[in-house]
Order: sequence, then structure tokens, then C-alpha cells
Amino acid sequence: MPRPPAALPEWLLRDLGPTLGLAAALTGSRPGAVDLVTQALARDRSWTALAGELDPSPRLRASVVRTFLASPLGRSLPPVRSGLDALTGPARAAVVLRDGERLTTGEIACLLDRPAKRVASDLAEIPPGAHDPEIAELTALAPAPATVADRFADTVRRVRTQRGRRTGLLTAATLVVLAAVALPTLVLPRLPADVKPATEWRFSHEVRPLEDWRITYRAIYPDYEQTNVVLPGPDDEETTCLVTVSTVPGEEQLPARGDSRATSVGGRPGELIDTGGNNLILAWQYGDEAWATVSCPNRPVPVAGLQQVAATVRFTDRRQLLPFMLDALPEGYRIRTVGEAFAEPDWGPFVVLDPPQDSYWPILLIGPKTSDADQGIATERCLGPDQSICVTAGQSDDQIPVQPGVGRSLLATVVRDLRLAPDPTDRAGWFDATGLPR
Repeated sequence: MPRPPAALPEWLLRDLGPTLGLAAALTGSRPGAVDLVTQALARDRSWTALAGELDPSPRLRASVVRTFLASPLGRSLPPVRSGLDALTGPARAAVVLRDGERLTTGEIACLLDRPAKRVASDLAEIPPGAHDPEIAELTALAPAPATVADRFADTVRRVRTQRGRRTGLLTAATLVVLAAVALPTLVLPRLPADVKPATEWRFSHEVRPLEDWRITYRAIYPDYEQTNVVLPGPDDEETTCLVTVSTVPGEEQLPARGDSRATSVGGRPGELIDTGGNNLILAWQYGDEAWATVSCPNRPVPVAGLQQVAATVRFTDRRQLLPFMLDALPEGYRIRTVGEAFAEPDWGPFVVLDPPQDSYWPILLIGPKTSDADQGIATERCLGPDQSICVTAGQSDDQIPVQPGVGRSLLATVVRDLRLAPDPTDRAGWFDATGLPR
């Protein structure tokens, strides 16, 4: 639609009289009429196409009425409770159009953009002619067309300024919305993630598997984390992929390099490493000099498959919950692993304790019952209503058999410092693994 000219044309000023009288009756004052008409002409540019029409008054009337209804005066109920000032904006406009402009209910409804029945109901409460003296008095206050012409240029400038500000605000709001959408989906994945302090027993990553994938195991070690993901394959052959996240900075955390080439994951720099035997490892820097890797050692996986697994990794704080809490460690022992197994229904969270170095003492496992005890190569003590949480003393890494006396003594020590959740089957009452002793 064309911009209004800087000055009002002569043909418009000649036909502006009736519109000015209507504006005075609507606003109740001469200055209000001037402001209403100039605002209507500055905002509704359709009047520029009226040149040559026999009577532009109907189009001008519609523009003035709609501008009035959109103004604060047209939207509010003034505190004065007598005469036209006691009416709402739409009711006042309806009465003025009926008694001053002699329009029908249908014409009024069209101008007000309201249902005809609603307009008829409003007008039925106000007898025709009840406000005729007041309407005539206010119409007589109509300003001269020259006054409107003098104010028009200033009003156009004000309207353009307001529209510019509104456009700027809308643009800013749009940018805020776009930023809110883009930040978590486009920007944050490309920013370096925080590197979790070593020996903090929580996950700093999670794998969000696709619909037909399975997570069978995840574990936290003092200087790295791992998640096992099982992918379906052809002929019902599954592929097991291992996501490893190092919590110790430095490239020495990467596997021994064979041939390698540069790549990227989610906008972060990385490498594709061939360790031989057609075994590829996709590695990328998820944080400040800290690396994550994806490998699928049980069968070859193409680069696209490794990238697909890497795309499901999110670096975020994820707590490991335990149905038990260990308040103290046996003397000389330290925590090797905290994690959870999902492959079987009766598997679950676990904690593995390493014995003192060079002591030949057994490894201790707190978690689900193990088959080692059934086979006589471990000592076990189970707790809880259904005996589902067991403390097991198993063979050391050097395969030294557990001495029964040592095993029973260690189990008694662990059980003494072990607390069970009120209901081991309800995860809502489980303990946060970050509360484990260090």
C-alpha cells in the first residue's frame, strides 16, 4: 500500500467536513477530533486511492471509526457516568452512527466488526434520539480541515517512528525466540562441555539411543566413563558399540594411533583412527583437551555408523542412583567402578572396590547376586527383603582365590557400613552415588 503524501490533497480537504463532525462526536472535543482524523489518515493509507470518487465519506468514516475503536478512548470506559461519556467505546460509536449518521444496524455492525445481534442488543437499551442534543453539540465542534492539514505531516512522522519501534521490538523478539531455539540445538552442542573432576561418581554424558537400540551397561571409572550400546544388524547379528568419555585432559587418553585423519563431530574437532584389522575409532574433543570416542570392536562399522552413535551422545550431568549407600570403605580399599547393568532383568546398579595394591586381598562387589558365589569361587552375603543386594568378595586381578576367613571378615566390615534404601525396588528413594566415600 502506498505511503500517504506529506500533505493532504485539496480534493480530500473539500470532502472532509462530515468526517470531522463524526470524529468530534466520537472523541467529545475539537483537539480529540483533530488527533483522531490525522491518526486515521496516517495509519490507513487506502484513502489515497479515493481520488475521483463522487463521495469518499463512507471510506473515510470507516477508517475513523476503526481508528477510534483501536485507541485508548475507544477501548476503555471513562470515569464520567453521564451522557455519551458513560458508554463504552463500541456503544458510543454505535449510538453516534445510528443517531448522527443515520446508519442501519447492519451497516453499524459492519463498521464495528461486531455481530449484528450484539449491536442491536446494545442499541435497544438506548432509545433513538436520547443523545441527539449532545451529538449535535459535539458535531458543531468539528475542526476546520486546514487544522487537520497542518497537523497531518507531524502525525505521519510520529506514526512512522512508532512503526519503526514496533518493528524493532518484533525483530528483537524474533531474534530472542530464534536464539532460544538455536541455543540448545545448534550452539550448545558446538561449545566445549565442562570436564568433570576425576573420581566424582556421576556421569557427565548420556547416550540417547534410537528406537531400536539398547543400552546394556554403563560405568564410571576414576578417569573415564563408558556406555555400551547395542545396535541391530543384518541377519539378527547385533553390533556392540562402546562410548568412552575421558575425564582426564590430554591426547594420551586416546588409543594408540594407526592411520588417522581429521574429522569433526557436532562441530567439534576430532580424528578418525584406524587401529588395524578394519577397526575404526571415532574420537573428538568434547571439552578442553578432553576426548570422547566411539568404537564397535565386535564387528566393522562404517564411518557413518560411528557418526550416528556419536550424534546420540549428550554431555550433561546425569546422576547414578544406587539402592544402597556405603558410608565408609574397608581399610586400604578404593572405588574402582560405579555403574549399572541392564542386559538382564535382575541386573542393576553396582559398585566395585579394589583392594590395597599388592595385598592379594579380594575384589569386593556390591550389587546384584553373582554366579561366582554359586560356583564356589567367591564369598557372598545378601541383604534386603528379597536378598537382592549382595556383597561379594571375589578373586583378585591376579586370580588369587579368596580365603574364607578374609572374605567373611571383609563382608562383615562392608555390611556394617552399608545402608539400604527403604524400598530397594523404588528408584525414587535411592541414593545419589556422589555421596560415596572417596
